[in-house]
Amino acid sequence: MSFIALQAQHNACMNQLHDVTLGNADVCAFPSVLADNDTYFYGQAMNQPDRPNFIKAMVKEIDDLFQNDVWQLCHCTEVGDIQTIKAVWSFKRKRSPYGTVTKHKARLCAQGDMQVEGVHFWDTYSPVVQLTTVRILLILSLLLGLKSRSIDFTLAFTQASIDVLTYLDLPTGFSVDGNPKEYVLELKKTLYGLHQAGLNWFDTLRNHLLTMGFTQSVIDPCCYIKGNLILL
Repeated sequence: MSFIALQAQHNACMNQLHDVTLGNADVCAFPSVLADNDTYFYGQAMNQPDRPNFIKAMVKEIDDLFQNDVWQLCHCTEVGDIQTIKAVWSFKRKRSPYGTVTKHKARLCAQGDMQVEGVHFWDTYSPVVQLTTVRILLILSLLLGLKSRSIDFTLAFTQASIDVLTYLDLPTGFSVDGNPKEYVLELKKTLYGLHQAGLNWFDTLRNHLLTMGFTQSVIDPCCYIKGNLILL
């Protein structure tokens, strides 16, 4: 097989999603309207014709967060005068490369601008993989005929424990016993929107990889090596 054919095959494998669809497509294959917007806030989403689908996505998001033990319900009397952080909804219609709607997604985030440095967080910097590292890994997999796979962590940030006591207001659209102001949520894990969420997730992932026998690169803290040649 020629080098060009091998490269084309490699690109097709890298762009293939878990549902065997492609993550890219020729822009000439389907019409596109740049003015269309599929991202909404709560008020905007509730005014869309497909509002019921967004509501179902909200319920699924809350169920997933409860199942992942992200928080626990607390009465306001247990919190005292500790400042709570508001919860913010973000909605999006996810589309296939051909423009058809494949999923309605709701993401619950914390309003990070309400956090106070030294009270709700300290360090926030999280390393980001270097582009040269990504290129080297792809070149090695191509030249040596290695298998490559991309992985998407579901609710990644919510898998990391939070390091500071933080309370969240009940999300808009949800209440306990019909009163949304009597209860708050004590976060047990980080949530999207928090200043330290990226760093907490990086530390959690790094600690698990080191436990599994990976070695962290001295050059790039986001590159891990295991055995003869397992690169992550």
